[in-house]
Amino acid sequence: MNDSNSKSHQVRVWVDGCFDLVHFGHANALRQARGLGTQLVVGVHSDGKNAPVGCAIICFLEEITKHKGPPVFNEQERYRLIRAIKWVDEVSSFDAFSVCSTGMYYFNF
Repeated sequence: MNDSNSKSHQVRVWVDGCFDLVHFGHANALRQARGLGTQLVVGVHSDGKNAPVGCAIICFLEEITKHKGPPVFNEQERYRLIRAIKWVDEVSSFDAFSVCSTGMYYFNF
């Protein structure tokens, strides 16, 4: 298979979450998601400062705190935890409440 043909058959898979206190369930979900495509992109919920224009925005830090208590790890630590998982190809900050067409364009899907 030539390089241009392999690029046209790439399937990027998106998963997002808070990923505070990463555990086996997180790793297993990411492993399974990676099996669905050729590249796994993980959106780690940020502290809600930057979002793609045109998407519904929510401050995940406030939502996470409301439902689970304050995060143990800050946003940079959560990024590093997810980057260390072998099935993850790319990590991105994620602020939008849902993935919309603008967000998909922003993340190159």
